[in-house]
Amino acid sequence: MTPFGTVELTVYPYECDAFGHLNQAALLTLLERARWDALARGPGMDLFERNGVWPAVRKATIEYRAPAFARDVLRIETTVVGRGTTSMTLRHVVRRISDDAAIAEAEMVFVCIDRLGRATPIPDEIARFLGPRPSGGHQPIQVPAGDVELAVDLRGEGVPVLFVHGFPFDRTVWRHQLATLSRARRIASTCAASAARGCPPVPTAIRCRGMRTTSWPCSTRWACGRQCCAASRWVATSSSSCCAGIRSA
Repeated sequence: MTPFGTVELTVYPYECDAFGHLNQAALLTLLERARWDALARGPGMDLFERNGVWPAVRKATIEYRAPAFARDVLRIETTVVGRGTTSMTLRHVVRRISDDAAIAEAEMVFVCIDRLGRATPIPDEIARFLGPRPSGGHQPIQVPAGDVELAVDLRGEGVPVLFVHGFPFDRTVWRHQLATLSRARRIASTCAASAARGCPPVPTAIRCRGMRTTSWPCSTRWACGRQCCAASRWVATSSSSCCAGIRSA
């Protein structure tokens, strides 16, 4: 459940460029209109002012998926996907109502600042409006893989790109790349051993040819002798052509 209701907005001709498309900068304005509209319907547009703070945009990441045109009616869904002590992260999904086409997705980080421009903790009233702290904007799916279970984070569409890391890290080391890389199916997983097996992991490196990676993948060899190659098991699911390129280092 999100505190921000779904908002429908019409694209006006003055918001379009010379080719008749909704201008990329005008989309940011539409997102701002949607946030103001949601506040007006809820706690009021003066929510921040009466608490003596202001939400300053620190970061905006936008993926433009399809063009929108004058007179299109867009549905904008806004959710809270992150909240810190002084900051909040909102995710916008924009779709055209007539054909349900995905127009854009955006994630925006706001920092509460006081009248002197200093970062300040989110006031209680605003925190109550935002709701409980999200456990994560993108919940991983659980994929059984032999003696272990992979928590796999999937984002976006396009060419599969697998992010791999070594022990003792987990998939969260790739959080910035997962959030900002566009035009790709981003995949990051964590290999978790069952505590009941009592087999502490000892990292063993492997190499992978024929696929896009940002680092050398790793497999895990358990002290009892069993081995689980997290990379090869997942690649077999997403891109079978890569499996032959994985070998022990």
